[in-house]
Amino acid sequence: MKAGQYRDRMEHRRVVKTQDAMGGFENFEQRLGFRWANVAVPKARDNILAMQGVELRTHVVTVRDRPDAPKMGDILLCRGLRLRVLAARPDPANACVYLDCESAKP
Repeated sequence: MKAGQYRDRMEHRRVVKTQDAMGGFENFEQRLGFRWANVAVPKARDNILAMQGVELRTHVVTVRDRPDAPKMGDILLCRGLRLRVLAARPDPANACVYLDCESAKP
């Protein structure tokens, strides 16, 4: 597989709820696969996302625009980082999706 302009290989996971024996729910991470991406730290001085001071983005991940692209709340593992997707910004002109992420706790 040719990665093209993307240089970082990342693992894509999604948190899935399953019902347990007691009638409650249990969360686990389902692996959705591997993909090529660019992981970068934003260059802006303030990393405020959508004009809200509560959520800070620490990384911007660029992936190809595909039907199975990561969505809000997904987990990305790359270069020893565990990133949680806060927002997805599609860019049809470049056929890619920019993912605003924050470092998540392991």
